[in-house]
Amino acid sequence: MRFSFHPLAIEIPLLFAILAGVQTGHAQTLAEGISQKQSSGLINDIPFSFPIDAVRNVEYDGDPGWGERSKAEIKSDAPNKNFRSLGFRIDLPSFNVMKNKTSSGESTVGVTLTANSYYGDGNFLERSFKEMNHDPQYSYTAQKPVYGLRHFSLKKDDNSKKIPAMKNIDIYVQTASDKRVLAFIRCGNSRGEKSLCKHYFQIDGLKTRLTLNYEKRLLPEWSSIQKNSILRLNDFRTH
Repeated sequence: MRFSFHPLAIEIPLLFAILAGVQTGHAQTLAEGISQKQSSGLINDIPFSFPIDAVRNVEYDGDPGWGERSKAEIKSDAPNKNFRSLGFRIDLPSFNVMKNKTSSGESTVGVTLTANSYYGDGNFLERSFKEMNHDPQYSYTAQKPVYGLRHFSLKKDDNSKKIPAMKNIDIYVQTASDKRVLAFIRCGNSRGEKSLCKHYFQIDGLKTRLTLNYEKRLLPEWSSIQKNSILRLNDFRTH
């Protein structure tokens, strides 16, 4: 079964698809020489299995913290363990999952999954939007919407000091009709179109947040990148 997408009305069908285990016919993750060795576990009690040569930084609930790794390197990969974090990469425009040994190109999307004990209270997106102007030295003001997103830029102040790179960003937000935040994107400006965008969205039914990393020049394709990231994650579902 394949999905057909409407540019702005994609969240509900995609979430139902991944929760119901609908397969998309995208067989790339099952073929083309990807390893049969797997990292298996659960995401909100739903089983997933990721090829070890395509997934990186896999962590499960109960694994030792970063400060404890030197004392306890043993990590569990039992299939009934809960994933709390992992990452993989997607190549554009094919939207194929890349092997770890493959070098990243200019059109690569890094995907980081945060789930289970790392997911938190589910209010990350709302909190990020509300705290956008928590620092009184830097004020982000509304601009003309672009690409179906609300757009906020740093208010210029001729008397201010040089803007730090971490503050020299533009913010893009997708909101629902009830004003819920559906996607929150921060894009740097220091390197022009090659600046990094960090794109956050949640799959609430899985208690999962995905963080996508890609160059700013790809921002016009944010909706397609988000949709296909969800579909690639669904390719790893085993039931």
